Amino acid sequence: MRTCRFISFLIVVNLEKCLFLSGSAATIASSFPWRQTMSRYLASQMTAAALAAALCFCTVSASAAEPAASEAAQTAAPLRHTAQGLVRGILEEQGRTQAYLGIAYAKAPVGALRWKEPVKPALHAHVLDATRVPARALQIQKGKPVGSDDCLYLNIWRPNSLEGNLPVMVFLHGGNNQTGASTAASYGKALAANANAIVVGLNYRLGPLGFVELAALKNGTDAEKSGNFTLLDINAALDWVRANIVHFGGNPKNITIAGHSAGGRDVMAILTSPMFKGKFQKAMAFSGSQTMSAPEWAEPIHTRAFAKLAVEDGRAADEASAMKWLRSGGADVREWLYGIDSKRIVRLMSGAKIRMRVFPHLFADGKVLPREGFKVYDSAKRARTVSDVPLLLLADKTEFKFYCATDPLFKDWVADKSVMTDPYKRAQYAFASGYGSQFFGYANTQQSAERISRHTRSPIYVASFRWGTDPKIVGEEMAFVHGSKHGIHMDFVFSEKKFDLQKKYPDAYRNEGVKDLSRLVQSYIGNFLRSGNPNGRGLVNWKPWSNAKGGATYLYLDADGSKASARMTTDRMDPKKVFQAMDADRSVKPEDKARLIARVMDGRFFSAPLDKHYGNPAHIMP
Repeated sequence: MRTCRFISFLIVVNLEKCLFLSGSAATIASSFPWRQTMSRYLASQMTAAALAAALCFCTVSASAAEPAASEAAQTAAPLRHTAQGLVRGILEEQGRTQAYLGIAYAKAPVGALRWKEPVKPALHAHVLDATRVPARALQIQKGKPVGSDDCLYLNIWRPNSLEGNLPVMVFLHGGNNQTGASTAASYGKALAANANAIVVGLNYRLGPLGFVELAALKNGTDAEKSGNFTLLDINAALDWVRANIVHFGGNPKNITIAGHSAGGRDVMAILTSPMFKGKFQKAMAFSGSQTMSAPEWAEPIHTRAFAKLAVEDGRAADEASAMKWLRSGGADVREWLYGIDSKRIVRLMSGAKIRMRVFPHLFADGKVLPREGFKVYDSAKRARTVSDVPLLLLADKTEFKFYCATDPLFKDWVADKSVMTDPYKRAQYAFASGYGSQFFGYANTQQSAERISRHTRSPIYVASFRWGTDPKIVGEEMAFVHGSKHGIHMDFVFSEKKFDLQKKYPDAYRNEGVKDLSRLVQSYIGNFLRSGNPNGRGLVNWKPWSNAKGGATYLYLDADGSKASARMTTDRMDPKKVFQAMDADRSVKPEDKARLIARVMDGRFFSAPLDKHYGNPAHIMP
């Protein structure tokens, strides 16, 4: 044992030598407390052969940092310490950003851990090679399963500097909580450098692996009984970030939880959760509305979906008897559920197209999320559950065009361009996308701002992103079919050129106005990450939301061909007036208007006022 301890001491010394050769002063200082822990771990866990191999590895790593270093070593980011061990990153963005990719924040949720709370990751005795983007969570893309069950990983991007105490943004991706990934190369690398902040992207369980409402799975902890496993993953990742981000130069007491689309909706739900209270200091939701579902309403939909698999596997003769068997909640049901191939599970309820009736999730279970849903803001419980923090909300002007362009009614018209040439097709598209976008934007910003600001003290900053709607700048087709569609702001938040409209309409983006607007958006975001106030020198003053008549509401963000613009307004939507306009609109025939309202605009995350007014079934908690 003494020999093992001595060799392990040599290994740690060599690891520290690696740090001196390749890391910053901050990295070196933060790594020394790790010496005793690692020494004890190596002595107790490793064989002599493994120790020798590790020692050789450290020697190679140290020599690679000599003046005659390889090209790979020259692009390596400094070694960083985590509670699980050392990690090696890579330089990105022409050397402006240090990236640490694919770091586990929990064990793989496979086997007996499939529908369980996340478990802390294991220690790794070796230096983790954190230079490759991890697999996304298992999901359906173009009708086929992609990704992996082993998905609980995060990426960290930070400026390539010695600066510490940096603000931290933890980012949650879009995709209806069924698809997507926050660890894609598109996120973080440019924003971290431009905003001088740390950006953390998370992957987490998706689809019925992330949200499930079944009787047989009500046998675990209160958190597990909630069925909100995606939120449990996000909570575990936040705990990991708070414990480890200081070693990457981040301030664990200056964390902003942020998200786009489904990630934004997750953020809005997280703001009401007692589980998350005190774990972050600010929040941002890009195109994220207040959406939850009642467990008793979600259960039949989830049970029916799994019943199809039970019939396929011979567990029941038909769907009705399969649902009865599933609701028995016995050990045999549980054993079958845990044995199903996960690729079959993620196919269930896929392609929801922002309709909660297809894939109910974000369950108001009473433990992870309040039983009252977002009405908790109106109750005395809010002081115990709600996170009262500065909040930034952003929506795109013509959000619903993203979903209209792919809706079964319109997609062929868009593909053959008849939506541009046929006046009546154009009128139907304009009706659905125009009025739908007003309600989509209302749900993503005004509705939340009005409700939250009535009962909290922290400021709420609200923006409307309007670029993409001027045909003189982007062309007639892009402006009409897509405009400022859902998610268009992502190009500007993350300075990326990989999003779909940039590929289809490259000329629209080839001007100084686009570059200036990206700089403007990132300036506001960077300021907000640092202080909770987006304002700064040289920027148009962004006033907090006011419910007072004539009070400040939206900051409008736009650009012409050469320069960005920001304008503070007092505009707000009156749903009653929009309904009056819809009822009076004669651009489409009455029967077609009814069809558009009932089949294109219905049941969406933003549709609660529409569905109530026109008598469509309700699917979202008020």
